[in-house]
Amino acid sequence: SGDKCLNRYELKNGLKDYGVEFSEEEINDMFDYLDKDQSGKVSFDEFLVGLRGPISKRRKDLILSAFRKLDRNKDGFVTIEDLEMTYDPSHIPEVKSGKLTKAEGLREFLSQFDTIDKDGIVTQEEFV
Repeated sequence: SGDKCLNRYELKNGLKDYGVEFSEEEINDMFDYLDKDQSGKVSFDEFLVGLRGPISKRRKDLILSAFRKLDRNKDGFVTIEDLEMTYDPSHIPEVKSGKLTKAEGLREFLSQFDTIDKDGIVTQEEFV
């Protein structure tokens, strides 16, 4: 569909193209499992999260350490204000090329983790 997401039909046909066929019930169960935000579409990130399986304790500790580093005011959330103090968006290709401003690059970076509420505030749950 060009939106970098899969609907049920695209998931079913994509799997079928690789020789993997499921019943309608199995496709529906799989789609519902992958569609974490219940948007009716499976994003690339949702697909990867669904495939990666459980996170090991060591990996989770590393992720939470990164979260704490980004959470500059230690309130348990990562916001644009936190990122402005910790992350340099000038290395983002779209910022380098001038397509995005540094502020837009920060918002784009934050949106990669702001996956549940999409409110500009990243919780630990979203970050992990």
